[in-house]
Amino acid sequence: MNDYNNTYYYQFLSQIAPFRDEMNLFGIKALLLQLGDFHKELKVVHIAGTNGKGSSIKMLSSIYKASGYKVGSFTSPYIYDYRECIHINDTMIDVSLMNIATKKIESAYQQLEKLKLPLPTHYECITVVALMALYLEKVDIAFIEVLMGGLTDATNIFTSPLVTLITSISYDHTEYLGSTIESIATHKAGIIKENCLVILNDNDHAIHEIIKANAITKNAPFNRSEDITNSDYSASDIKSFSNSLTLKGDHQIDNLKGVLSIISKLNNIYPINYQQIKLGLSKVTHPCRLELIQKNSINYLLDGSHNEEGILALTNYLKKEYSNQHLIFILGILKDKNLSMIKQLIYEIADEVILTEPLNPRKYDIEEFYVGLSEREKSITTLEPVLIKSLDLTNKKQATNTLFIACGSLYVSYPIRQILMEG
Repeated sequence: MNDYNNTYYYQFLSQIAPFRDEMNLFGIKALLLQLGDFHKELKVVHIAGTNGKGSSIKMLSSIYKASGYKVGSFTSPYIYDYRECIHINDTMIDVSLMNIATKKIESAYQQLEKLKLPLPTHYECITVVALMALYLEKVDIAFIEVLMGGLTDATNIFTSPLVTLITSISYDHTEYLGSTIESIATHKAGIIKENCLVILNDNDHAIHEIIKANAITKNAPFNRSEDITNSDYSASDIKSFSNSLTLKGDHQIDNLKGVLSIISKLNNIYPINYQQIKLGLSKVTHPCRLELIQKNSINYLLDGSHNEEGILALTNYLKKEYSNQHLIFILGILKDKNLSMIKQLIYEIADEVILTEPLNPRKYDIEEFYVGLSEREKSITTLEPVLIKSLDLTNKKQATNTLFIACGSLYVSYPIRQILMEG
């Protein structure tokens, strides 16, 4: 970690202010203009949604890579290193490329300071560094994930994406996006651009109507990924593809349909055949998404789900696949999440819960969480604020037919994964 702290890119990016008083894109647009608006030369698929963005990008990246294309991606969040967000052909970019890209951004940033022009935020700078790295590497296609919302997200600077994909929408980041599903959907719809194709994954009718209305306003062709089985691929094709897919959970079928919709719509530019799709799906890796790891004869299921929809997908998967197992959750969440809903879904099926704290300043205090539990819930709960020590408890609690589930935040599941993989 000391080496990381001494890297050129860390030294620059870590000192940029994280937020602005107003959520707007003035700073990042000024930075990009200073850099000659190079990002307009990237061939981009822009992806927003509450859940499924990362999984969709992993599928797309793997498929296009398997088809011989040079693929770039920008995702979120990072846990230990800014480079975790930036991949070329499914591999995190190296330090050298990160430093070269950062140097260009730093020079432009300093010019903005001299001219007293709007300055980009921390995340906006990371976004531009990522785009610069992909540009310098001359990727054939780039898959760009929205961090939060869409309308004022740092990635919403593309005027003509190849495709806009909107995945499943549910409640999350309500303090920024609004407390109603309509407000959240409107923010997600903010990435729709004039005359640019929009694909919407399966969603509630109200969300469908909001996205469709926004598409019509922008004269953007609108497609539902659900319709893929009525045109390009049959139900048996979808089943065959899903059998090849390494990602677990029924919810991944919805993501797969969105992915296939994109491939179909871009096939005249980026030809891909049936076998290449199957090959790509068979090689998808996505850490901490229903990921099973065995260590010292102990089974761990790692999942980064952190909102109602994600936790519901996790618990449904556990009910279906591990109904006869003793389920012990290692649970830690961030302050801005739906505490009551997460608690209800987890404790409904948990045999035991180890409450811990994510490696993030926005962590929810476990003492406060514990106070809100019922007597029955308290009786099956162990408090261990130090995340690493929660793993020590798994050795003591291990028994036959026991599964440990690390969830509630990527800031819980990912650090645990690191320990399990390194040890």
